[in-house]
Amino acid sequence: MKSEPRWRRYLRFWGPNVTADVEEEFSFHLEERYEDLVARGMDARRAREEAVRGFGDIEGVKSTCRNLAEERELAMRRSEVVGVLKQDAVFAVRQMRSNPSLTLAIVLTLALGIGATTAIFSVVNAVLLRPLPFRDAERMVVIWETVGEGQGRASAGHINDWGQSTVLEAVTAWQQRTYNLTGSGEPERIAGARVSPSFFEVQYMPPEAG
Repeated sequence: MKSEPRWRRYLRFWGPNVTADVEEEFSFHLEERYEDLVARGMDARRAREEAVRGFGDIEGVKSTCRNLAEERELAMRRSEVVGVLKQDAVFAVRQMRSNPSLTLAIVLTLALGIGATTAIFSVVNAVLLRPLPFRDAERMVVIWETVGEGQGRASAGHINDWGQSTVLEAVTAWQQRTYNLTGSGEPERIAGARVSPSFFEVQYMPPEAG
């Protein structure tokens, strides 16, 4: 019987090799059967054939054994993971009980970290990830003119030229500003914008009034 290669023994430190184990097990039993038949006086070639024939569909049996072994290894790994997690949890609870001040510091650190992460994600999600609340938002672009090193306002003539372009389906302009809202109560300062007539066409938002 062939001995197990030394390199394979070292690999076992990193985890089981189900296929190799099954092959070795079958090779062991085949060699045992072969040697037994030879010891009884059977010819070597016939002994080898008889040993193989005795297993029947050897490849099918190997496949079944591999599947069973893989299921067993998976169940063992799951059990080990659950056991380790349980031990870690028990140890952590004991440590927290023995040192309340350290526990409080850890809880505050986690709370601050989670809060900061949540705030950053909320901003990134609103600005970069979440799509604009308009139909065909992926087709909308913002165009501006550059003045020196900064961003400048486009002139009315340029906006009109952009509107005549065949590249853009529609063009609109707006200017943000604040307004005084008056009514039955106290006046209120609100944020608004002056827009060109095509603004609602571009945004697919028909005005409610006016």
